Amino acid sequence: MLNLVMLNTPSWLDTLRKLSDGHFHSGHDLARQTGKSRSAIWKHIRAIRMRNLDVYAVHGRGYRLESAIELLDKHKIRKVLDAKASKQIAELTILAEVDSTNAWLKRNNHARGSRMKVCIAEYQSAGKGRQGRNWESPLAANLYISLLRQFDCSPSMLSGLSLAVGVSLVRSLESQGVRGVGLKWPNDLWLKQAKLGGILVEIAGESDGPVQVVIGIGINGNLPDRMRKKITRAVSDLHSETGGQNMSRNSIAGTILNRLVVDLAQFEAKSFKPFMKDWRRLDILTGKHVNVSQAKHSIKGRVEGVNGAGALILKTSQGHQALLSGEVLLP
Repeated sequence: MLNLVMLNTPSWLDTLRKLSDGHFHSGHDLARQTGKSRSAIWKHIRAIRMRNLDVYAVHGRGYRLESAIELLDKHKIRKVLDAKASKQIAELTILAEVDSTNAWLKRNNHARGSRMKVCIAEYQSAGKGRQGRNWESPLAANLYISLLRQFDCSPSMLSGLSLAVGVSLVRSLESQGVRGVGLKWPNDLWLKQAKLGGILVEIAGESDGPVQVVIGIGINGNLPDRMRKKITRAVSDLHSETGGQNMSRNSIAGTILNRLVVDLAQFEAKSFKPFMKDWRRLDILTGKHVNVSQAKHSIKGRVEGVNGAGALILKTSQGHQALLSGEVLLP
């Protein structure tokens, strides 16, 4: 039976819930409704702003967010989960804030077995991307999901897993009406020539298996303007790139989990092969001339797709090379 858990409810969360409708609320009303002092409400407002969610203050009217937001709700996500996902997910935990959802799952992995554990957060203070980079994680703006699953195989058999997860995520978004999302090898989602999201796969286990895999997913939902200015690379989000639709984060989260339960089981049984057709449809790199940065050097060449193990096929001046890791830099 699926265990739903809501942990870590900081004092500012009640104030954020009142502000989530996007309307003005006076400090007096917020204090009365939450049972806090006016001074405490001001501290809550400051805490919310420190987590990169803008709160506007207007004399005589009070406080408001730039627009209404949807907070994560375990019951709404539960309603979206189908029977198969509910059976395969042992525990779904929602956190108001955490250093990293991946790190939290690894710290709290006290059980072994085939059923998955899932952690979703409103805010990450130390979200992680590839190669130890920081993943900007503003409060209540995006989706930060991590899941832990055991695979009964050796780590070498998981080549191509991040690609399969990428395909699964796009399938989920397409089922929610989001069109035009592509995949950039090995683990990025792109929309309108900018990064929409990313995947971080962390594997632990013996060389002959089984292995514990934590899959971290970050998808930009509605990036605040201040975050767009802070991020140096081109980024996109679901809100601005889909005509300003107010897409339900709870619905998307549940849909992603439904799809991943099926797709991860298929990957474990048949590896990357069942995902190859969709990868080719979604691949944004094939035919492009790129630089692939690796630990000690970079390789230039023309991308010719991926092979059955999920390796990038690069045509170089020395011939064809199959790369299992690296960062692709577009000219």
